Amino acid sequence: MKVLKRENCAIAVKTVYSTGGSHNHIRKIALDGQGVSSPCFVECSVSDRVNYPIGTTFVIKAKLTDRQGTPFIYSYYSWPCYHINETRAEELIKEGKLGFRESARWSAFLENKEDYLIGKKQVI
Repeated sequence: MKVLKRENCAIAVKTVYSTGGSHNHIRKIALDGQGVSSPCFVECSVSDRVNYPIGTTFVIKAKLTDRQGTPFIYSYYSWPCYHINETRAEELIKEGKLGFRESARWSAFLENKEDYLIGKKQVI
């Protein structure tokens, strides 16, 4: 599988407590199986990290980059973020609809988001 870098892809992330040297106490990490090594932290907006409980899963628009030599995921702070059930996110990852791959481009996610998101269809 070719991993897309610097492309806008739809990926699933989860909030966790920071265990490293970050000044943020709550971080987002990518769920497994999306073309990045675990744990891969996300640079993104702080607002949704503090407004939802730890362990909340989201689908975000993101790019994979290796700026400063370490791979990480970048999501501009004003890009949309959708709350999603973790089990549903894992299903979409297995189907190739989330992650850093051709079939998981952000535009494809937006076209099908009503089918992908179950329950609350909430934009943050």
